[in-house]
Formats: sequence, C-alpha cells, structure tokens
Amino acid sequence: MKKTTLQKLPRNVWVITVTSFLTNASSEMLVNLIPFFLANVLGVRFADQVGKGICTAPRDALIAFGYFCKKD
Repeated sequence: MKKTTLQKLPRNVWVITVTSFLTNASSEMLVNLIPFFLANVLGVRFADQVGKGICTAPRDALIAFGYFCKKD
C-alpha cells in the first residue's frame, strides 16, 4: 500500500499540529469571555478601590492637618 503525503509526516508534526489547533480554539473561546471578565470582576475591584480612596483621603487629610497644627 502506498502512503500519501499526509501519512508520511512524522509523529512530531502531528502532535504540534493538534497542539496548535487546540491552542487556537481555546484562544478563540477566551476572546469572547474577556469583556465579561473585565466588566464584572475587575470593574467591582476598581469600584471598591475608588470607594476606599474616597473614604480614606479625607481622614488622612484630617490626621495630617491635625499633626501639623499641634502646638505643644
């Protein structure tokens, strides 16, 4: 039986081909999920950090102002 051109390829080439295909497929799936991740997970963290900054900035300013205004 005569081997075709594809059957003559070494095993390493087939393994790399399958690996490349699976990597490409998984990348295509993740591209669709990235906006949801950024909006939900990182958006919540960003809002949490902004909230902490808004709360602690006046407190830190009052502490610093009190420290500089002390007359002992």
